[in-house]
Amino acid sequence: MTALVTSPLTQSAVAYPTRLVPGTGTATTATSDVYPPRGLVAAGSDLDVRQKQAIHQGLFNPANETVPGVAPRCSSGECRWEPVSSLAVCVAAADVSDRLNVTQVWNWNLAAQLGLPPQQALNNASLPNGVFLVGGGGDSYNLNISAPRADGSAPGDSTIAFADRAGLRAAAIADIFVVYTNQTGGAASGPVGFRAVEMLLHFCVATYREAVIGGEHTAEQTESETGIPTANGTLGGQQLVLGTGTGDPSRRYAVDLAYAEKLGRYVASTFAGTYSASFGARATGYTTTSDAFGTAVYSGAVDGGSTTLGGEASRDSIFNVTNNVALSLTNA
Repeated sequence: MTALVTSPLTQSAVAYPTRLVPGTGTATTATSDVYPPRGLVAAGSDLDVRQKQAIHQGLFNPANETVPGVAPRCSSGECRWEPVSSLAVCVAAADVSDRLNVTQVWNWNLAAQLGLPPQQALNNASLPNGVFLVGGGGDSYNLNISAPRADGSAPGDSTIAFADRAGLRAAAIADIFVVYTNQTGGAASGPVGFRAVEMLLHFCVATYREAVIGGEHTAEQTESETGIPTANGTLGGQQLVLGTGTGDPSRRYAVDLAYAEKLGRYVASTFAGTYSASFGARATGYTTTSDAFGTAVYSGAVDGGSTTLGGEASRDSIFNVTNNVALSLTNA
């Protein structure tokens, strides 16, 4: 079953301080109607270093803690704003475990690495877009993260869960897949023990309400699917123009597609790698990104411990890491 998940905090992931919205007293809150943010500098085809830093800071923020957003200015400590809309980055997530195909393979080198006899069959759990995980041994916890994209294709072309969402794919930044399991040995019998999640990062327009009460900043989403692009999203030359949400009907939000491509390529290259709780940094394909996701999912499996995977807690951990990256970009 495919389930859409949109975090109530993803609405402000590109809410850079480019427009100030008055509040009561001496108070302002930040919104944005363009990407990249004004004043952002990049060298040639490279991504601005502040956005690179933001991505990695979000990756290594504890998965059970949410990266705080940029608080509005409120001199009195008591401020309220009318609902405002802003250009943002949202995370659409779906469980695609039912699309996994599990087959048996023989890989002598990998079997030896896992401490198995060479004749031991390993399981290959693969998705229709080519993302896969191969492993074996009941104590070998594994995870593979990938953002597949063929040369000349768009970021959303590899989607499995959102193929019928043209607006969502048009606004895609990167499409990330995580295949993970805690049972990779023995005979293949369908996707038992294997799970897969798709997380599509995309530009959106979000509407939310902010307040400062007693000096504490709060933000509330005012729509259940705020910011999911619809038919209002159009391509204009080198720009993606999104509609207004519930804000000013004359307002439009523009994304520079050339710079969005830089962001998407960097995210896709960063969100890659494999993880083994048993082998740690010795695992083939180990990266700092796979370590961040693996630590979040397998924290109970390190040092010989055990953990049960496949439920909502594992999916939530994967989503939370990705969402923290989006929120960290907010503060760049």
